[in-house]
Amino acid sequence: MANPGMKHNPRTLWRVLTGAFSLAILVSCSTAPGPNGVGAAPSESAPESAPDGFMDDLMAPLKKQLPPAGSAPEPEMAAEAVRGMPSAMDEEEVAGGAMSIPAPVDPKKAEAPFLTQRVFYGTNRKVNNASEPNSYYGGNWSGKLDVGYCDVSIPLVHESGKVEAPDPLSWQYWFAGEFREDPKKHVVLLGVKPQEKAAFLRDLHAKMRDGSMLRRRCFVFVHGFNVPFRNAARRTAQMAHDLGFPGAPIFFSWPSQGGEAYYIVDSENNLRSRPELVNFLELIARDSGTQEIYLIAHSMGTRVASQAFPEAYGKLGPLARTKLKSVILAAPDIDADVFNNEIVPKMQQTGIPLTLYASRADKALLISKQFNGKPRIGQDPILAAQGKKGIEVIDASSVKSDFTEHNYFGSSPLLLREFQAIFDGRRPEQRSWLQMQTAPSGGKYWVLPSP
Repeated sequence: MANPGMKHNPRTLWRVLTGAFSLAILVSCSTAPGPNGVGAAPSESAPESAPDGFMDDLMAPLKKQLPPAGSAPEPEMAAEAVRGMPSAMDEEEVAGGAMSIPAPVDPKKAEAPFLTQRVFYGTNRKVNNASEPNSYYGGNWSGKLDVGYCDVSIPLVHESGKVEAPDPLSWQYWFAGEFREDPKKHVVLLGVKPQEKAAFLRDLHAKMRDGSMLRRRCFVFVHGFNVPFRNAARRTAQMAHDLGFPGAPIFFSWPSQGGEAYYIVDSENNLRSRPELVNFLELIARDSGTQEIYLIAHSMGTRVASQAFPEAYGKLGPLARTKLKSVILAAPDIDADVFNNEIVPKMQQTGIPLTLYASRADKALLISKQFNGKPRIGQDPILAAQGKKGIEVIDASSVKSDFTEHNYFGSSPLLLREFQAIFDGRRPEQRSWLQMQTAPSGGKYWVLPSP
């Protein structure tokens, strides 16, 4: 759903049409590669067909989890499970886009074991439903900065790199009623607590009060396209837990609509969020008590992050600037020319090192290239390896994640190891698992090994 000011006019119709087009492109990523490396259009004279083995790959997770022959649930049990499942009428429509929101088990009634990870946030989303954590903030832009904290469950059965959730490909989801979020099994947003800035800063101070410098670190995560607030909170908590991060995990959530068809709306909301992100970075650098700040951005989130960071740096005094240690851009959905000609010079003026992770296997950025008509800087490390001072390029093409190969930044233990090394101040040449390569331009980049 677009913002109110965009209703009932030709611009809205254009967004609907282009949004539908982007969704069609998303589907096309499963077609065989064309001569230029992009998904080839199906022939008009023949029905579209998936690549050999595509359906087998898609159904593999389901087949692995199906019960053995002869152990299917009794018909009465299956019927009862179906009756207990939420219908389409039970799904909540979140402002800014329709999303199915799993209903979590009440954490007070849940049996241990699970851990609780607290993460701090800043957002410029409008409040949507203050009575329900999963839909507390919607997809509409508020034009102001809200701050607070979230509590997120980490189950003791958690696996590093995963954000556990009910799995629609499992037989338990359909026949055993396991379609609800459960803190004992899943990473669940348990609660959202908005705060006044004074209380927010007091709690950040308390988190980092310990004299250890490790405790006085923080990272600020900026999510990408198609990410609702709840998923930004869950991913931040998962990363903090898997890193064993002793300081304050923080995220900034701009008003992504949380739907694949809203790429254009997300693009606009992302860039218009720069003032609030600048204010948020200033607030943390000046008043939170932290001594080290690491900015981590993913996908479309790298656009606003790469613009806001130099601006915030320029507004800070000498002491606050020393707290800004590094910027990490993972799978950046940024025009390659814009990055090299506009963003790099501004980052170089700050003197803060920037690490960029790119992957040739990234299907989501291939779709973005098709949609935008220009290469994305996160598509290929060679695009960014121009030999420019302060820009460290890492080839993550061998790192596996999901079908799109776009979410490797938080799901790969190897990338989490990379982040920890950056927090510890180790440059690429000091990380023994990286192999240096030379790009055709003469610039250097480093290659992550295969898992």
